[in-house]
Amino acid sequence: MSSSNSDELLWKPPADLRTNMDAFIDFVNTKRSMSLDGSYKQLYEWSINKYAEFWEDFYNYSGIVTSQTFNKVVDTSKGVKDVPEWFSGARLNFAENLLRFAEKYPDRPAMFTTGEGQEIRKITFSELKCRVSLIATALKSCGVEKGDKVVGYIPNCALAVEAMLASVSLGAIWSSASPDFGVTGVLDRFSQIKPKVMFSVDGVRYNNKIHMHVDRLKQVVDGLPEVERVIVMGYVRPEIELDLSGIKVSY
Repeated sequence: MSSSNSDELLWKPPADLRTNMDAFIDFVNTKRSMSLDGSYKQLYEWSINKYAEFWEDFYNYSGIVTSQTFNKVVDTSKGVKDVPEWFSGARLNFAENLLRFAEKYPDRPAMFTTGEGQEIRKITFSELKCRVSLIATALKSCGVEKGDKVVGYIPNCALAVEAMLASVSLGAIWSSASPDFGVTGVLDRFSQIKPKVMFSVDGVRYNNKIHMHVDRLKQVVDGLPEVERVIVMGYVRPEIELDLSGIKVSY
């Protein structure tokens, strides 16, 4: 809105603009012989009153990749307090569904990443899939299998996304904690799930200063006897060789 006149309309979509919501409404109308008029309000009310039908149609419309489809959307006789199971029987991989766009849109940006002292960097879907594949191969060589736990003691950055996708692509369970967390806080979180592999970084940059992370990482690893491998990624000083001799696992 304009600062000089709060009632001034800045932009209005063209009347003939076709949105994803319009396409979805057409899909529903065709499949169920309905006549939703294209308004958000009508779609919203139908999604509440017939939520099982709504989510079944969205599941099918969205093109989710599955290895096994669902037997039932949800038991509508159960309320929220009963915690009903959704899409029982369905089997899918989260990473596969995110990375499937690499084939159709290889040069489309998958994410933009930046941080203090860093330029904004674009990572395309094809680049992301390639990096995830490399990390997944490394995790396989570490013996990571379905159901294993992999954690990241890592900042919110592209490395974290890549490590997470690589882990879940193998069926592993991912958890993470920021380097801002103290040793006690990280151990409180990670000791509950007993991780097999840990990702971390050499350091972080905050308030225009570089804070090396290895000493704190060593303390966390000492408190997690189940950890078999630690993968340390160069984040702030990738050209410097780190002394990881105090980390009592193979690396």
